[in-house]
Amino acid sequence: MLIRFAFTDWHDKAQESLYSTEKGVELSMGSLHHGTVFNGELYLDTDTENDLKQALRDGYHPVFTVCDENIDFQQVLNVRELIRDLRDPGVVDGLDGKEEHVAKLLEAALEVSEDDEEGTD
Repeated sequence: MLIRFAFTDWHDKAQESLYSTEKGVELSMGSLHHGTVFNGELYLDTDTENDLKQALRDGYHPVFTVCDENIDFQQVLNVRELIRDLRDPGVVDGLDGKEEHVAKLLEAALEVSEDDEEGTD
């Protein structure tokens, strides 16, 4: 399925927007800034393609994250979801107020894990 991808925003490893930050401005200096459109292609089975086309007709749009082909993205998503849960009061109990500390440790581990993946090329 031919498709157009519109660049929206840069996010950090915790999925927080970099909009209006120094790093966000730096990363947005080239073609990768809000509103840039790229042509691409998705390889989908027929049912998924039909579902996507219907959703688009209904006014909904999917949001994708670009990832390196060597990264186990599901594992990264699981860690990011856990980090968000740790920062949401009442979602995770039993850490005696140390949720933010644990979230920071997980973020650091994620950074190390992604650095290790980069070195395996």
